[in-house]
Amino acid sequence: MTTASYDEVMMSLGLEPSTSKQARCGTPSGHNRHRRGGEKPCQDCAAARAAYLRERRAAPKDPSRLPPINHGTRGGARQHWYRNEPPCDACRDAYNAACRPAKRADARRRAAARRTPGA
Repeated sequence: MTTASYDEVMMSLGLEPSTSKQARCGTPSGHNRHRRGGEKPCQDCAAARAAYLRERRAAPKDPSRLPPINHGTRGGARQHWYRNEPPCDACRDAYNAACRPAKRADARRRAAARRTPGA
């Protein structure tokens, strides 16, 4: 049932017609409408959503709404990156120290794969 026919039925019953407006194509809301309807978003809607997300990610974060940074921890480095700022020395060192064992294990795995068996 379309919105227009729904409104006609509502008015014939003596009720108020719907006040909701359908989201237009070419907007982030239009993209959501496509997805809710189980259909692939049109190009205009996909482009509008991509632009919206790009703008939102690039916008500076409001520091008053963010928790304080736990300096000197791996999580602190991630908090710096979330705020689009380089990590301080203490946070960067903690992050590198936390990643070091995994990097060594990867290097050992790659070296073992390069070795030829039986040679």
